[in-house]
Amino acid sequence: MTTDTRSAFVVDTNDRVPGFNLPQRIGRLLWAPMLVMALMAFPVGLILGVARANLIQTGGDPNRARALYNQVYPQGYQLGKELGSDTGDITRNRG
Repeated sequence: MTTDTRSAFVVDTNDRVPGFNLPQRIGRLLWAPMLVMALMAFPVGLILGVARANLIQTGGDPNRARALYNQVYPQGYQLGKELGSDTGDITRNRG
């Protein structure tokens, strides 16, 4: 009493995954536009950086230059001599 049950089922074989992989499909479609946008955004950022540096170098508005300086170095941070090094009033609290 052997019956072949395989003939009752229709099987379709292929190499594709049956799942819906949306991020991979979108990545395949959008890689070129994303690359083009990145290539367009880089020169814009470069030009804006040069324009800001030129504004600071030429002087421009002193208040704006101070605001840009404070944006780059918050909390009044700056490189230079230690405060009080010229008079010898240096206290270094260690603990």
